Amino acid sequence: MPTFADLEIDFPLFGADVSEASGWQPHGVCEICSQQRSGFEIGMGDYVESPCATCEAVTPMPANNHPAECVQCQAEVQLLRDLTGSHGCWRCLRSGRWASTKDTEAGAVTPVHALLGRTHGLPFPPGALADTAWRDTGSNHPTLAGWPVTDPNEDGWRAAIIPSKVLVELVRSPTYITWQGEQWLFHCRRPMKYAGPWGKLEFDAAAPNRDGRSLALSSAGLHEDAWQDLSDSAGECAVLAYMFECLDCRAHRGHWDID
Repeated sequence: MPTFADLEIDFPLFGADVSEASGWQPHGVCEICSQQRSGFEIGMGDYVESPCATCEAVTPMPANNHPAECVQCQAEVQLLRDLTGSHGCWRCLRSGRWASTKDTEAGAVTPVHALLGRTHGLPFPPGALADTAWRDTGSNHPTLAGWPVTDPNEDGWRAAIIPSKVLVELVRSPTYITWQGEQWLFHCRRPMKYAGPWGKLEFDAAAPNRDGRSLALSSAGLHEDAWQDLSDSAGECAVLAYMFECLDCRAHRGHWDID
């Protein structure tokens, strides 16, 4: 299968085959711009830009027509139609006319969070999280996935403070397919590029001295049993490793799950 780059579609954070993109539709008429163009099925958690009736600023509104707050004036806004299940073209996604919620190692990011420059957050203290999610500077300033965090809210959650331009790029990218749920990763203070599901052959090819086992255990957190169960080619067994590449230093990170 081709990648988006092969199709001359500009999604720098998605390097895997188009078949790995959730809701991919090679053909369709976009519900937003009315153009016939490849794109994706608009789903739950997606947002569509529309003017606020109160302040007239363009703001993301839930595609399922649930009420929300305008990012600019906090007035209640509503799309007045349910667009879930319709076709949204790739150009409208790339330009932000619609965008998708992403789950990340620093917490969920809706298009609204992206404009506000923060994630939804994760529970605190660090013991409630995976070891790789939290970093400690050695002072009273904890970080989440390498980013500074807000004070805890009433439920003990902290949000990661991330520049809006970083998060906007993320929510304007396709979502990758998983069994148990995505977890977009960060490196060098930016989202990593999704490289796709890897099997043993891909780990061997990317690893120094072709030691794919060591790379899988160190970069994706696979334990020994999971590595033994991993197939040579991704998708041929009940274990899947979802791998990312840093756009700056080319380091690899990943996560894995079981069907």
